[in-house]
Amino acid sequence: MRQETREQLFKILSQEQALTTQEIADAIELSRSATSLYLNELLEQNEIAKSGTKPVYWSLNQIASSTGEDVFDQYIGSSGSARKAIEKCKAAVLYPPLGLPLLLHGASGVGKSFLAHLIFKYLQEKNSPGAKKFLVFNCADYANNPELLSSILFGHTKGAFTGAEKEKTGLLAQADNGVLFLDEVHRLSNENQEKLFQFMDTGQFRPIGEEAESVHANVRLLFATTEVPEEVLLPTFYRRISVVIDLPAFHERPIFERIELVK
Repeated sequence: MRQETREQLFKILSQEQALTTQEIADAIELSRSATSLYLNELLEQNEIAKSGTKPVYWSLNQIASSTGEDVFDQYIGSSGSARKAIEKCKAAVLYPPLGLPLLLHGASGVGKSFLAHLIFKYLQEKNSPGAKKFLVFNCADYANNPELLSSILFGHTKGAFTGAEKEKTGLLAQADNGVLFLDEVHRLSNENQEKLFQFMDTGQFRPIGEEAESVHANVRLLFATTEVPEEVLLPTFYRRISVVIDLPAFHERPIFERIELVK
């Protein structure tokens, strides 16, 4: 059996309800006889279960599947078109002591935010340090107000600017010993990118208005962008991002993955 056919069968059988041979054959666009042959091959390997007589129903073997469960299996294409991307994610986030800064790149809708959440779940499953919390911020929300965006990220002292009536703790401090996911990171101003890469270098930052003491935080950083990174990010900032993950667009995926995405 071809690996592609095997992956198709597992994707289809991962649904909650059991399916007949004909339903599976229609889904993978093969003849009923060929589909039956492949299903019986998986049955002999104890990877799927068979029930009923007329018709026969097929489902994943729950005992077999639970032992090798991977949180990234929830990402369609994790064993297909996105397999190499997932492998890079795992290697990057497990790099000691707190993983490598990671940038998820791809068109809108490829699943960058969903993958970021899966990365956090993966870190928790591995009992990795720096995975106590998961914070998300879309840099596009305040792109037209760089000072406010800077305050949200780094915090500010009382009286740092007009309207700063009390001290504010920024996202970097809040994400201490956790993961901070910055979506649409290309919408950060150059000044904020500079502040961020300084934090990536030292693990320290200064809230707006603070001139004496720096704040230290242990933060895992995940970024995402729809744009070509080297064209929209400061070179100094981009160089600090150790790993860039390119996620396949819808039209680049094989037909069976597109069917699953549509579902």
